[in-house]
Amino acid sequence: MPDFLQGLELRVGVDDHRLAQLGELTTAVFEFDFEEWSAHGFVDPNYVPVSYVLDGRVIANVSVYSLDMVVRGVPARALQVCTCATLERFRRLGLASKLLTYALERFADGHDFVFLFSSDEAKPLYQRHGFMPVPEYLPSVRPPSGSRRPGAVRLNVDRPEDLSRLAAMARARTPVSWLLGVNNAPLLLFHCLHRLRDQLYYVQEFDCIVAFAQHEDGRLSIYDIVSEQLPPFASLYPYIIGEPAPSVVEFMFLPDRLDLADADWTPNLCNNLHVLGGSPFAGRVLFPSTSQA
Repeated sequence: MPDFLQGLELRVGVDDHRLAQLGELTTAVFEFDFEEWSAHGFVDPNYVPVSYVLDGRVIANVSVYSLDMVVRGVPARALQVCTCATLERFRRLGLASKLLTYALERFADGHDFVFLFSSDEAKPLYQRHGFMPVPEYLPSVRPPSGSRRPGAVRLNVDRPEDLSRLAAMARARTPVSWLLGVNNAPLLLFHCLHRLRDQLYYVQEFDCIVAFAQHEDGRLSIYDIVSEQLPPFASLYPYIIGEPAPSVVEFMFLPDRLDLADADWTPNLCNNLHVLGGSPFAGRVLFPSTSQA
């Protein structure tokens, strides 16, 4: 070990102080932290950081997140490897590999499968540890007919009443897909506090929250639908039509619960899904976008 790493400590688990330290690393590498997640009491004890700490600073981390899932209608327990980051000065020293080895040896047992989403640069590291790429496919449909209807109210997560509604519905929801779904309120709420915070709408007619965005190229992307009972998409669609109407609707999850006609499927090249030892799934695979830690 290089002399400048003398005093390196391995720390496992999280409290508010450790989460703040980890947030300094993720801010430097990924430009997000855990401040809001922690401040609102949404931190999940199933999210476990495994970190190297030097002089009171987290310099490298690999986290594991134990998730309740449903796979083709059957409950499953999965372990997601996530929040893998190393400060630039300390890269190419094998720290991430050592943390990953430790995390898998300690936490993988008791899970039906282990998965992660990789950057292009990190794929060789994960594949050396036995993770194999699994292709994902993105479903899309032509927009159904129907004119725009009022009734979708944008939620503001900075308003306590909106955040309270969101948290309650996140806890009561059922998975967005029975083919491949995740039921984890804290992880959903993390997404809502960060990348989806401006894309959340409550539709009273169906007592559901829809996370969606319409892009300049005409695509309508639906990231999640949070509800105990999902409505048919043709009934929901008039509440989320943009101006102008979208040219195509794409789903960031498997839409088996939406009563859709046949969808078009295109390779999803963004996530670099990897599963330890290879795919345990049958048919087309797409993890819900809000399942990614």
